Parts: sequence; structure tokens; C-alpha cells
Amino acid sequence: MNGYGYLYDLRARYPFCTIAQNMLAGNTTLVGNGRVRDVYLVEYEGRKVALKTLRNMDDSRSQRVHLEKHKREILTLDAMRGHRNIVGMLGLCDTMVVTEYYTTSFLRAIFRGRMELPDLAVVSMALDAARGLQALHETAGSIHVDLKPQQLLIDDDGRVMLNDFNSAHIMSISQAGDGTACPAQSTKRNLPTPWPSPENYAGEPLTPASDIYSLAMIFFSLMAASLPYEGNPELLARAMSRQGRPEIDPSWHKGFMKVVQDMWHQTPQKRPSAKRVVVRLQLLQAEIYSESVQAGQ
Repeated sequence: MNGYGYLYDLRARYPFCTIAQNMLAGNTTLVGNGRVRDVYLVEYEGRKVALKTLRNMDDSRSQRVHLEKHKREILTLDAMRGHRNIVGMLGLCDTMVVTEYYTTSFLRAIFRGRMELPDLAVVSMALDAARGLQALHETAGSIHVDLKPQQLLIDDDGRVMLNDFNSAHIMSISQAGDGTACPAQSTKRNLPTPWPSPENYAGEPLTPASDIYSLAMIFFSLMAASLPYEGNPELLARAMSRQGRPEIDPSWHKGFMKVVQDMWHQTPQKRPSAKRVVVRLQLLQAEIYSESVQAGQ
């Protein structure tokens, strides 16, 4: 059964083997190629979908590791099926998975936003992203580990969805019996980027709070309409060494930036949970909407 025995029940809900093979044999466009898998844009029942397929690795140990990550992604997607802020899985077949496809990412929204998005739009997009992360943490019991703007997609109606769970870590309950979740291991970083948490760079265990930090940096970028530290690795490295954070423009919405500041707290235990972030953003959204109505906007 090629190590996929426990996924066969999922296949009954997502019967895609023959269809996926036909997709690859037909009209395809390569839209992404990482170190271990390729992503193709294909058509299914008149709609564009993404077909992700693992490459064959020369090293058998690496192949096993990436197969295991692939299985975790499938289980994570299945646990969150139907959530409006999670990219939906449409089918699977061994080393292939088919998901919904959207062309716009948060990264494009950030740079498109150099014209500055209204506060209500920023908070609404942030709320969608936080709801997706809450589902990942609570429903799927997973940590994303690799959260960055490219992993957040936007549909034609402006709805934000969390995507790409290939690096996700499924949390398990600690054997200590204290009800805490087993953390994930930090990932190796060749060059500094603004998205990983300080504990990730320090080689410390990762928890849901690590995702919260990453989401805070994404929220900052959405408000600033630019990458933190202007995308300069040297500025980022200096800031990280002194526990610094990007500079906040005093003209930005103070309530929203207070949420962001709490989310990027240096101490993971002091960062709010995804659920708490959702609650605070809901209140902010209602407040900003009410103010705009009163102002006649």
C-alpha cells in the first residue's frame, strides 16, 4: 500500500487517482516548483485547480521524510474541509493532491496596497487570516511552521484563505500528562527573512505562538504596504540581534497595531492565541465600520 494505508479512507471521499493522472497527461501549466514538489495549474470540470505532486528523491531517507510531510498535509487539509478561510482539498492520489486555485496572494496585495488600503479592508483581511490560523491550531491541531504572505491566498471577493501545509506539524499531547502540546522543531534558515519567529531562529521548539508571530509580521506588511525592514536581510539581522521590530508609523490605526505588537511579543507565552486575535479583530472591525457609517463614508 506504499505507506498510505491510513489515507485510503480519505480516498473514498476524494476519488481522484484516474482523474489526476488524466490531468497531468493533459493541458498543464507549471506554476510552482519547490525543492521537493511541483505545482501545476490544470482544469477540472471547467474550473482551474492546483495539482501538487511530489518529485522522486534520489535519497530514500529524504523520500520517506517528504512522503510523511505530504501525508500530514493531507490529514491537515481534511480536518479543516469546508472552512471558508482554508484552501479546499478536492482530491488526492498517493503522491498527488488537488486543491482549489487562486491567483492572488497576500504578497501581491501588500505591494498593490502601496496606494494604501482602508483600515476596514486591512482589518477584514487580517481577520480572515486569523480565522484560518485558528482553524489550523484548534480543528486540525497543527502548527503551520512556514507562514508567510505567499501562503495566504485571496479569491475574487477578497476572502483570504490559508494555504500550503507541507511543513505543518501535527501537535500531539505531551507524555508528561500536563495537557500541553508537543512542540515542533525549528527549521534551518540559510538567509534571514522577517516571517519566522525569534525562537525559530534560536533553534528552540516551535508552538502555535510561533505562527502568531509570523502572522503579526504579515499584518504589519499589509498595513505598511511593504516588506518589514524593506526586505533587507542585513537590517533584519541587526533588528533580530537586539530583539527589535519594524518601525510603526504613528498614523496607522492604533488599535490594529496594538494587536500586532502583542502578537510579535518576544516571549511566546505572552502572545495571544489565534482565537484571542480573532475576537480582538472582530471588535476592531465592528468599531471601524461604525465609525465609517457615522462619518458618512
